[in-house]
Amino acid sequence: KKIAVFMTDGWFNKAYCNGVINSFVDGKEITSVCPSTNGAPTPQAQSLCTAMKAKGITIYTIGFDLSKSPQEARTFMANCATDKKKAFLAENAKDLNAAFAEIAKNVLELRVSR
Repeated sequence: KKIAVFMTDGWFNKAYCNGVINSFVDGKEITSVCPSTNGAPTPQAQSLCTAMKAKGITIYTIGFDLSKSPQEARTFMANCATDKKKAFLAENAKDLNAAFAEIAKNVLELRVSR
């Protein structure tokens, strides 16, 4: 079984071009070392989730400290996860540890079938 854990603080504000980090503010690239050839970070993340789901990969998401992030971040994380039970919000280290523990428990659970 293929599984991915997608964790973010909800600020999709970095992209890469030739190994150089480009910054984005309000969806606009502000670092002009070279333009990011694969687009802005939010659409990149959305495309990644869609592609992983199409390949049958189970996606768990963890939004860390999203209280300071745009509301769209919570929506994105909920939609990126394979289902609602695989989407976690963590506001602090204790919540983060609990989210990873729950994911580990789910991933390691043995399944018996006939």
